[in-house]
Parts: sequence; structure tokens; C-alpha cells
Amino acid sequence: MSDMTEMSEKSEKSDLKDVTDPAADSESKSKTETGIPEIPEITEINETAGTTEGVEILTGDPKIALIKLSIPLIAAMMLMSVYNLIDAVWVAGLGSDALAAVGFTVPLIIMVLGLGTGIGAGVNSLLSRLIGAGERVRADNAAMHSFILTAAVAVLITVPGLIFLKPILLALGAGSTIDLAFTYA
Repeated sequence: MSDMTEMSEKSEKSDLKDVTDPAADSESKSKTETGIPEIPEITEINETAGTTEGVEILTGDPKIALIKLSIPLIAAMMLMSVYNLIDAVWVAGLGSDALAAVGFTVPLIIMVLGLGTGIGAGVNSLLSRLIGAGERVRADNAAMHSFILTAAVAVLITVPGLIFLKPILLALGAGSTIDLAFTYA
């Protein structure tokens, strides 16, 4: 137990060292002025150190990389399709009106998913470029702002969506299934 206390005290003391102090150890020098550890730049690939599979994918044959990187996305899309198919089969058991109500909500759901996917792709691209350029602080800032943007978009879609959902469903032709479509959405 005393060893753990000593290690904790040493860790606390090393964390409190001034980063600008020339006598500070190399561990403290790897932190920026904000206290965020810097990501070291890789100037060359060390063949003797070994590589990880992730690096091999990115530095190897682009066709194989494309296949390996697309498999999880294909699996996710297939799972979403299977989910929608099972949902439709189950709802069809409730009657044709219930299935029609689901059909009226699908375009709205796809629009919201598309917006979320677009925001996610844009944020992913931005973060990848910033991290690749070694701009960790800007990447952290962009990630934080992406969460704020996502929350704001969620509110901007949800509030009007709840207010105008029935008129939108009626405009899509929901008619007699409006209550079921509203409940499903």
C-alpha cells in the first residue's frame, strides 16, 4: 500500500513541474502550454520496431485497404436493413394501416439520418486533417464544437418536428393513418 502512495506522490510532483523549466524531465516537456500531451511526429517508419495492423492497412495495397475498411460499414448498413425488414414484418402483423403508417415516416427518418451522416462525415474529415497535421489542440476544439453542433441540430430538428409532424405527415398523404404514423414517429 505504501508503494502505491509513493507512486501517486511522485506522479503528482511530476505533474506539477513547470513545463518551461529547462530542468524538467522529458515527460513534462512533451506537454504543451495547455497541459495537453503532444502527439509526437513520425518522420520515418521504423521497420525493426514492427507495425500494427492499422498502419499496414493504410500503407499497403489501396484495394485491400478499401475492402478491409468498407467491411464494417457494409455490415452496419446490412444490419440496419435487416432491422427495418424485421420491423416491417412485425408491424405488418398489426395490420395494413400500421404498416402504411410506418411507410409514411420512413422518408422523414431517412432525412434525419442523412443529415446526421453528413455532419459525421464532415467532422470526421476535419478531425482527420487536423490530427494528421499535428494540430491536436485545434482537433480537440473542433471535436468539442462538433458535439455542440450536433446538439443544436438535434434541437432544431426535434422542436419543429414535434410541432409540424402532423401537417408534414398529412402532406405526405397519411390521411386515416395519421395517428398511427404520429405514434410511430
